[in-house]
Order: sequence, then C-alpha cells, then structure tokens
Amino acid sequence: MKTFCVISHTHWDREWYMPLELMRLRLIDLIDHCLDVLRDNPSYIFHLDAQTVVLEDYLSVCPDKRCVLESYIQRGQLVIGP
Repeated sequence: MKTFCVISHTHWDREWYMPLELMRLRLIDLIDHCLDVLRDNPSYIFHLDAQTVVLEDYLSVCPDKRCVLESYIQRGQLVIGP
C-alpha cells in the first residue's frame, strides 16, 4: 500500500489574469472558506505559500478577522512562512 500526502495551499497571483480588485473579491471568498474549514476541522492545515501580502490584502477588507487569523497561525493550522 502506498501513502500519499495532500498539501492544501494556494499560490496567490494578485493581478495575473484579473485586475487586483476582482482578485481581492475572490481572495475574500477563499480565505473566508478556509477559516470555516479550519474552524470545523482542527487537524486541517492550510499553507499560504509564504505570501504574507495575501493576509494584508484580506485584512484591508476584513480587519475584524485579524484575531481569528492570528489564532490559526499560532496553532499552526494556517501556515504563512516557508
């Protein structure tokens, strides 16, 4: 039997194929969904591919979520560094 690992992650391109503001709307949906999954599954881990600008963009629109993000980062459920 083989074992494989799935690494839940994103590499976010802010303005690759859509303008920044449209991508930011998609980012909010992504992070909100991710926070729901992290809340409902304490063993789940999501990796942001060392892109802290993602958090800056998200918090510029949703500053009220800072404490929630920080708690998942501190618990190791939301990985922000290499």
